[in-house]
Amino acid sequence: MPETHWPTNGEFPAPVDVRDFTSSKPMGVTPSWCTDGSSIGWNTGSPVSWNERSDVEHWLPADLDTRIPILDFPGNNIYLKPSLPSMVQTESNTSGVDPYAAGLQGMHLSSKRTLQTENDRLVSAWPATINEANMIPWIDVYFDRLHPTLPVLNRSSLFTRMLAKEHRRNPQFGSMLLSLCAFALTQPIEINERPTSSSRASQARLMMHEATKMRSCSEFGEHPTIEAVLTSFFLFGCLFGSNQHSAAFLRLREALDLAATLGLNDPDLYYRLPGDETGQRLRTYLVLSITERAYALQRRHSITFWGKPGASMRSAYHFIYSATQSLVSGVIVHNEKDAEGMIGLARLMELFDAIDEDVIDCWNRQCNIDRGCCEKLTKDRVLSIHRNIAQAAQPEQYKSHGLVKCQNQTQGGAQIASPAISLRETQRADVFITQKWLENRIWVLSSTHGLLRAEPGCDEQLRFDYAISIAESTLKICRSLRLSAMEAHGIGLVSLTHDFKI
Repeated sequence: MPETHWPTNGEFPAPVDVRDFTSSKPMGVTPSWCTDGSSIGWNTGSPVSWNERSDVEHWLPADLDTRIPILDFPGNNIYLKPSLPSMVQTESNTSGVDPYAAGLQGMHLSSKRTLQTENDRLVSAWPATINEANMIPWIDVYFDRLHPTLPVLNRSSLFTRMLAKEHRRNPQFGSMLLSLCAFALTQPIEINERPTSSSRASQARLMMHEATKMRSCSEFGEHPTIEAVLTSFFLFGCLFGSNQHSAAFLRLREALDLAATLGLNDPDLYYRLPGDETGQRLRTYLVLSITERAYALQRRHSITFWGKPGASMRSAYHFIYSATQSLVSGVIVHNEKDAEGMIGLARLMELFDAIDEDVIDCWNRQCNIDRGCCEKLTKDRVLSIHRNIAQAAQPEQYKSHGLVKCQNQTQGGAQIASPAISLRETQRADVFITQKWLENRIWVLSSTHGLLRAEPGCDEQLRFDYAISIAESTLKICRSLRLSAMEAHGIGLVSLTHDFKI
């Protein structure tokens, strides 16, 4: 028997390859919400079985070091700490018996057939090879590493819906969970987790396949939901990370089209929605707008959401402030994580507001530059874009929008405004490196339009050596950040820094 390696504290063991499961049983313990609540436990005479414990939060880990009991009976003190388990089981691991049918034994035959048909309908959409309990740590990876820059989901709401088994009844929600786990498997890989990349990629492909299969139907898109939009976006992220850009672009356009059909780009529709739903929809819209413009610059694509999405949504920004609060017994409780995520998105959107459809057309050489003259990108326009990009990352920019409550502080005898809610390090890495990347892209665009000069006294942004200044300041930013803050952004941040080459 090969030697067993037990992970130490903080270590992320490689997810088990599905091929290793062909002759062994899975080591996870399936919680009670993975089986039918009507099942009877071991003829104990008690209406509550061992799997139906009242402490339902035992399956909601607070962090990745949570211990899981091996034997599911009261008083058990034998624990296993599988930090990041495999979510996919092969068919040899399944008993082949519908768990819903097991609890119906002994009933009248006609009643059994009726209930069996209904239960089959409810569980038929969820893939039998996916272990729901083992999905929890990977969902936590999203909330711990990716949520600060992609705040499109709420942890408590997500787990509540899982506890209610909505993923077994709602194919759109179930496929979103599968694509979310695939995204978390491949995107935020830290340097000490590199040896597990191959196993992660294999599991992610299976999860993506099940996600697309689960929501596939001839009427897909007729009644879009926010879950359908996020599923397409997470699939885009997985395909982008695996360098499959044609398929990635298809999924991104799918997410954008679903979002447009849902009305995410219409500010007037936000007034008719509840506060929490308004916040999620607006954050999703901003994430899509930012991603679309960044990907258009990287892959020379056109954009769907024209204009300045950040500016056009300012009328709805006060709803975001309301959406980050909850009323509990008459007391307003502030959701700081949602507020942090919204501030980071607002700064990024202000950056990309400067990159509108005219700039994208010039970047794709769809202007008149090949004819010798481009009216869309002039010297004054370039300088204006650089000013907007430089101002976008300042906290004072958002004081009038209602997104930030600024506190006055004294520094060197001068009054300065600092945000009451500051950015996390992962957000700072995203905002400031993206800012420098956009400055570099505008410099390249100025070069292709013949706007750069070498004469003394000309504007710095229009000098040939300005690209060197951008690269030097970007290097200083990277050195000021922890490696983990940059690794959380995966291949996306690497591709941005790679573009700084001259």
